Amino acid sequence: MSLFLEYARSTDLYRSLCAVFPSDDGNLLEQTNDRIAAAQTEFLRWALHQADPKVILETGTNKGMFIYFVSLVARGVTIHTFDTDPRSAQAVELINRAQQNVAAVFHEGDTRQTLKELNVSPQFAWIDGGHEADIPLNDLMQCFRLRIPYVAVDDTAYPTVHGAVQYMLENTPYEALGNPFAHHDRRKALLLHLGDGQR
Repeated sequence: MSLFLEYARSTDLYRSLCAVFPSDDGNLLEQTNDRIAAAQTEFLRWALHQADPKVILETGTNKGMFIYFVSLVARGVTIHTFDTDPRSAQAVELINRAQQNVAAVFHEGDTRQTLKELNVSPQFAWIDGGHEADIPLNDLMQCFRLRIPYVAVDDTAYPTVHGAVQYMLENTPYEALGNPFAHHDRRKALLLHLGDGQR
C-alpha cells in the first residue's frame, strides 16, 4: 500500500465516512483493493494537476470519498456533488465540518433533472454516478453544456459508460487524454479534454 493510501485510510474523518451508511458498492478508497485505489488516486492527482480547478462537479457522492481525497491534495476548491441517496448529505456535512481545504455543496436527486439546474463554471468534473440507461450520457452532455474543460470519467468498463464516452468523442470537441495508470485500474477511468476554442 502506498504511503498516501495508508495515511488517507488512517484518519478519523475517513473512518467516520466509512460508517455513514452500509454499502457494498466500491468507491475511491473503501471497498476496493489497494492496487486499484492507488491507480485511481494517482490518476486523479494527475488529472487535477492538468485542470488546476477551483470549482469541481462530481456525480455519485456516495460516502464522499472523492471530496475527502480532494481535501487531502488541494486547497480553496468548491465541489458541487450530486447523488440520489439522501444519506450522502451526512457525508458532505462531516467533510465540511472536519476540514477547510474544500467546501462541498450537496445536490440531491437524479442528475437527469438536477444537473440541468446547475449554473456554475467548473474547471473539472468527476463523473462516477449512475451507470444505467441514459444517465452517463446525460451527465457528460451536461459537462459539455457547462463547457467543463477537463472531465474524468470512472467505470468506462461498463458498456453504457463506454458508449457515452464514445458518443462524446464522436459528436463533441472533447478528446481523450487517457490514463497513465490504466494498467492497474480495472474500472478504466479516463480523462477527457475540451478544446480551447470550445470553452
